Amino acid sequence: MAHCPRVNRPPRDRWHRPRSGESRGQALCGPYRTGACGSCHSVSGNWYKPAALGIAPRCRKAESQRMVPELGNALPVVASLPPMKLLSPLYRHPQDRPAVRVADDVFDYGRLTRDIDAMARWLRLHGLEQGDHVGLNHYRKHVTTYWEWIMQLGCLRAGLASSIELGARAAQDRKAVLGWEGDFANADPGEQQLVFAPQGSAPLDEQLDIPDAVLPDDLEERAQRIFQTSGSTGLPKLVRLGRDVLHYRVEQVWRSGYFGADVCMHAAFRLLVTAGFRYPLAAWQAGGVVVLRALAREAASPGPSIAAASFIATSPFLMNQLAQALPGTLPGRERRTIQLVGGRTPIDLRNRLLGQIAGRVLVGYGTTETGLIAQGRSAVLARHPGATGFLVDGVEFEVVDAAGLPLPIGEEGDVRVRSPGMIETELRSADAAEGPGWRDGWFYPGDRAILFEDGMVAVTGRSAETANLGGLTIHLPQIEEAVASVPGVAGVGAVTINSAAEDILVVGVEAKASLDETELRASLARFFPAEQRVWFVQLPQIPRSSMGKVTRGALRDMLKRELEAFRKAGQTA
Repeated sequence: MAHCPRVNRPPRDRWHRPRSGESRGQALCGPYRTGACGSCHSVSGNWYKPAALGIAPRCRKAESQRMVPELGNALPVVASLPPMKLLSPLYRHPQDRPAVRVADDVFDYGRLTRDIDAMARWLRLHGLEQGDHVGLNHYRKHVTTYWEWIMQLGCLRAGLASSIELGARAAQDRKAVLGWEGDFANADPGEQQLVFAPQGSAPLDEQLDIPDAVLPDDLEERAQRIFQTSGSTGLPKLVRLGRDVLHYRVEQVWRSGYFGADVCMHAAFRLLVTAGFRYPLAAWQAGGVVVLRALAREAASPGPSIAAASFIATSPFLMNQLAQALPGTLPGRERRTIQLVGGRTPIDLRNRLLGQIAGRVLVGYGTTETGLIAQGRSAVLARHPGATGFLVDGVEFEVVDAAGLPLPIGEEGDVRVRSPGMIETELRSADAAEGPGWRDGWFYPGDRAILFEDGMVAVTGRSAETANLGGLTIHLPQIEEAVASVPGVAGVGAVTINSAAEDILVVGVEAKASLDETELRASLARFFPAEQRVWFVQLPQIPRSSMGKVTRGALRDMLKRELEAFRKAGQTA
């Protein structure tokens, strides 16, 4: 009985649970056998045929062997890749095919690859060799420009390790930093500071007078990207992704089947995060067009870029900001798809996007450490407000209790996951607090979730987002969502602050004008008894990560300072 690989909804008759008295090993290598080992697989204490979700079989008898999934669009683990894997599709496309659109400028693949090669030659002219680490400074905070992409792709072509605006934590082995004049505040005095400031749309080799030279095809083999994980985890760290892992992450995107060579992609992410890197590169690998808002530092409205795109990849928070800046319904709404990752998608936002911008909204769930975990159409939100779609090919996913034991299907617990695209190196800052991380080969992202029988994953929150106030358990995102519904509120972040006398809930509220505290308290009436103390503090801005998630550590420090100032001034809540 066939099923749709895009939705990953398995037929019910392919499920299998251990029989009474049957051990885990017997269940794994038991009644359903494929190839060298049994192909039943554990997810949250339940066992199923891995082809049902396109997941690679794995068992204790063949722990060292990766089996290729039965599902046709599944991703096999690649032991070795051709010398130039990430960028080679860009060179194979018809060179007169459109590749980049920036306002009125359209660059074809011939022009794009010409600039990539010129960038790689320029880097090598300045003494940078395969494997060296270079820092890249971004021109604009939330806009990735064409020349920033050329910096990044040129580093890949030259086989360099590159990072973006990561400061001292990533500077230990950096050989050079690139940026405009005045962009080197975080550079180490011993680093080479290379001014890279192309202007306008002329080819790079003409602007910088870069001599022609032959680039070896094997340079890309040592290319790496250093990314920063979300500050919302409470465990700030950097991760280093090698070329093979990068390839897996990018291929994971276009293998999902939601776009192809006809895509016109707009990614409203920064290159600082993995999603900002993999979605546009996947579109280029597929032969599509990537729409960018600016060439370099010029100001640019998001409206034209979004209107021109057929596929938009961003986070729920950033998409909400973009939607608020758009005037009315965009033309071509029915042909446009929005992919939301990096946070929970409120059902109201989903409905607004379907009415204003897109004919299809997708949701997804993933981590910087492991890659994409689940994906699907946003209709799943009707089943659970935290739904993120269905498990994707190749991912091993379990929901476990506090002791690390798998829970039955349908029960909420802690997430642990592993995938063929897991990170190779984790660079943790010296002052990082204990938090989610690695245990026994699994990554624990700190999320709470439910796994449903058909493979749907619903993220219910984070372990750190559940608080206890005098015996009353509260979920901080629910508090934030309720306060955000008050007119005039632009942003909300809630934390609990411990004192010698009690634990108190403090809600930071971002607003342009003064707010009525009575309205704010009324929005929380369904959560607390009337005597529950809640402090509201109006802030100029709620601290957020690059994906738009509230960074609770920074918010807690900010609110503590505000409360201390109130107390010193003799004010009370």
